[in-house]
Amino acid sequence: MRINLDEYGWSMVEILGVLAIIGILSIGGIASYQYAYSSYQAGQVQDVIGKAKLLAT
Repeated sequence: MRINLDEYGWSMVEILGVLAIIGILSIGGIASYQYAYSSYQAGQVQDVIGKAKLLAT
C-alpha cells in the first residue's frame, strides 16, 4: 500500500475524537472545581461558627 504524500492534515474522525477527549476532561475538571469550591465554602461557614462560639463563651 502506498501513502500519498500530497495529503496533509487530520481527518474529521481524528478531530472529533480529540474534541470528545477534551470535552470529557473539561467535564471532570468542572465537577472537581465545584466540589472543591463547595468544600471551601463549608470550611468558611465552620470557621465563622467556631468564632461565634468562642465569642459567646
